[in-house]
Amino acid sequence: MTAVDGAASAIEILRQRASELGVTVDARVADLEKDEFEIEESCWDLVAMCFYLQRSLFERAKRGVQPGGLVLAIVHIVEKGEEPTEHRLIPGGLKQYFSDCEVLHYHEGKSRDAAHKRPVAEIVARPAAREERRRSSLKLPR
Repeated sequence: MTAVDGAASAIEILRQRASELGVTVDARVADLEKDEFEIEESCWDLVAMCFYLQRSLFERAKRGVQPGGLVLAIVHIVEKGEEPTEHRLIPGGLKQYFSDCEVLHYHEGKSRDAAHKRPVAEIVARPAAREERRRSSLKLPR
């Protein structure tokens, strides 16, 4: 298992909790916006992006999972009357990024994590075969 976060404090907490549970985690501090960590192609069974929105990671995550692998994404969404931001998608926006995938779970609304007060969109998707994705033309949301 590999975990990546831009905050050293988050990685330290993860390492401590993993150690307490006897779990081995390759935990790395990296700025994903500066491409300090590469999601290698067809390398992972699961790529999870939780409460982090970097639109350019969605395609990389889909390419990063092995055939049959899954991508899990949880992002904050705007509330009624708000405009989308760098850190929040419009309702329905997350699903559009995965329109070329088999969607196994989709939820929009109140977060199931009490630490997150804003509404969320969450998805578990199985990417289509690479050939199918290449032919797919998407109009991606803001």
